[in-house]
Amino acid sequence: MTEPQKVAVFQNTITGGGRIRVVNEMIAVLNELGIAPDIYTFRVNPSFKKDKRLRFSIKKLPQFLRGFYELKIVLLNYLMRSRSADYDLLINSNNSLLFLPRDISILTYIYFPREMRILTDYVSLAFPDRKLVQEKSFTYRFYRNSLRKLYSLRKYTANNTIVADSGFTKSMFLQAYPDCPADSVTVIYPPVDVKRWGNSAPQRREEVTTLGRFNPEKRQLEQIKIAEEFPELRFNIIGFIGDRESRRYFGLCQQYVAEKNIKNVRFFHNLPQEKTMEMLHSAKYFMHNLRNEPFGLSTVEAVAAGCIPIVPNSGGQVEIVPFAELRFKNKEDAVAKLKGIEGLNMEKMKRDLVRNIAKFDSSYFRRNFKKMLLKFSTF
Repeated sequence: MTEPQKVAVFQNTITGGGRIRVVNEMIAVLNELGIAPDIYTFRVNPSFKKDKRLRFSIKKLPQFLRGFYELKIVLLNYLMRSRSADYDLLINSNNSLLFLPRDISILTYIYFPREMRILTDYVSLAFPDRKLVQEKSFTYRFYRNSLRKLYSLRKYTANNTIVADSGFTKSMFLQAYPDCPADSVTVIYPPVDVKRWGNSAPQRREEVTTLGRFNPEKRQLEQIKIAEEFPELRFNIIGFIGDRESRRYFGLCQQYVAEKNIKNVRFFHNLPQEKTMEMLHSAKYFMHNLRNEPFGLSTVEAVAAGCIPIVPNSGGQVEIVPFAELRFKNKEDAVAKLKGIEGLNMEKMKRDLVRNIAKFDSSYFRRNFKKMLLKFSTF
């Protein structure tokens, strides 16, 4: 590359969590190549903390819509059409191809195709055990059907290079875009600093630690109900509280524990990462309850920290935890799996799990993402 190229990354909301970790690693690779990208977004959440080691500029676009999250995604894609002439490459971190520019090379990193969240018959893929769209009100069905018609305009175009964050996400993307050649979609797992989380301390407390923002999709209430079945096990529920919905849900969890007089559940909210690591290093087990999660960064971190994971038998969790004995279908199955875990060869499983997560290390992401970038003729 003879001179720095102009690159723009776009994502409708910049916030804390897994997606910004991926974007930060993308920016780090671009910085190594001498590029300080522009980041286009509608909103920067207060939970976002800029990594001062990275060089980039945030360009906030005016919000024409309040609410209507799905429409903001496709609106941002459309608005990038008028800005594509200013760049050599666009990086799409917005989870959809609908209305993207067609006159420029685009590297699209799919965390999960938004189209599949709309096309599914479930109200939410995170709740396959709950209501279907057809069971909701007329107003909701009308809105959802309108979104389906909008997304029916989607089309895969050859100026898009597609990268998926897991094999599960790749399969979902190909369902949404059957005209996309399967062998053209590359899987690059999200980055985890595996070595930093690592700990092989043999002494573990009889504890189950969970990790994830307080949100109905994360099912902390389900974790509490599982804890009721194991009074001899302490459950440490670690979570981030950042908005009104998470505060409300955290209150529901607290209320349930108080009303049921549950003694073996402790809550830890908005912990520093060092304290979270310390708790994972001392716990014997880790539990995660989000269904159909595209990947599962916290599970990788927990395995690296030396915990035995107990996770749903769905989504990207299957790629992180390849043992069926450690995956559950529902709450009752999770209870059964936890009761039967002492009969397993846990030390061998832990070694195999740690070997399996080596491919999720940040170094792999950076190396593979750089390879993808260098395939473009502008680099």
